[in-house]
Amino acid sequence: LGGRPGARLQPASVVQLDSLHRALGFVRVAHASYEIISPEARSILERYTAGVNAVIALMQEARCLPPEFYLLGYEPEPWKPQDRLAVGRFIAWMLCFAARAELVLGALATRPDLFPLLPVYPEGEPVIVAGGGFLGDGVGGSNSWVVGPGRTQSGHPLLCNDPHLPMGLPCLFCQVTLRGAGYHVGGATVPGIPTIIIGANAKAAWGVTSAMPDDADVYRETLHPSDPHLYAFQGEWRRLKVEVEEIRVRNGPARRIAIRYIPHGGADCPLLSDILPLDTPLSLRWTGLEPSREMDAMLKISQAKDPEEFRDALRDFALPAQNFLYADQRGNYAYFCAGRFPKRRKGDGPFPVDGSSGASEWQGDIPFDELPSLINPPSGLI
Repeated sequence: LGGRPGARLQPASVVQLDSLHRALGFVRVAHASYEIISPEARSILERYTAGVNAVIALMQEARCLPPEFYLLGYEPEPWKPQDRLAVGRFIAWMLCFAARAELVLGALATRPDLFPLLPVYPEGEPVIVAGGGFLGDGVGGSNSWVVGPGRTQSGHPLLCNDPHLPMGLPCLFCQVTLRGAGYHVGGATVPGIPTIIIGANAKAAWGVTSAMPDDADVYRETLHPSDPHLYAFQGEWRRLKVEVEEIRVRNGPARRIAIRYIPHGGADCPLLSDILPLDTPLSLRWTGLEPSREMDAMLKISQAKDPEEFRDALRDFALPAQNFLYADQRGNYAYFCAGRFPKRRKGDGPFPVDGSSGASEWQGDIPFDELPSLINPPSGLI
């Protein structure tokens, strides 16, 4: 996840990836998020951490760690409560398509003859909330649907969820049932995360798919020609922030990586060109650079009994932005879009923009109550 002091990488070629993850601040933002979540959420993280560390200690004592550790010659470090939040940040980055898309679109911007190759959502195809146009065009990916009680033989809602996430070993998802301390919920979660992501409690069920939002902007920066610590913003030179990361590499000397940051919209945005082979100084503004409270949201979701409680729980959900489908025993079925969607001063964000002008700064987020939702639509399906 980047930033673990004891981490030792096997090949030196992974240094670039580790540098990127450190620049994105998975661990740093996890610590900041830990400070703003509820006391209940912190308590659950601490108890979950104690359980993880107890199992690690037993495995080390019995010398029966999973084979990956022996192959890598690596001893697992003690788990920390903030590590769960760092895992969540990593998954959010994995689902951040906007940053990668802007780097590609920025290259294509110089080749208008290639524009016809860009995928678009076909005219007339189904949308979740008709007429809103909020989420814009999209491409294929995860899918989910819910059918209301008037359309099923049982007279109860029927919900299906198929998240298209990369296959891996170990698998990203695992099945878990949680019972105790007021919780009785089961479904799928990710190792390291003590809450259910997709599942059901005694009263309701839910599924998620990525909303694939434009939650990142790439800025073309203007750096001082003779002083690498200065950048241009609104007609003046300003001093940027520099952090030095030390990455220890197996069977080789440690690497010291200097990463520069330029502030945009209240966040320190890493210069991607300090890490990636880019010809132009580019910085990244991403919703994941700021702390958030998804842990609280998922705990509330686990206990939700009706659409109103479920929707209220999602107010704390920031990223990765998701489409939530919902159904309950009373026959309610619903859709809620939840996450952090930036409000831009100018433009809609598909291409890299000039970072020095200040014209494309973010102006906060779109309010939760303005995000798309449906509760028991007359069509009988979502």
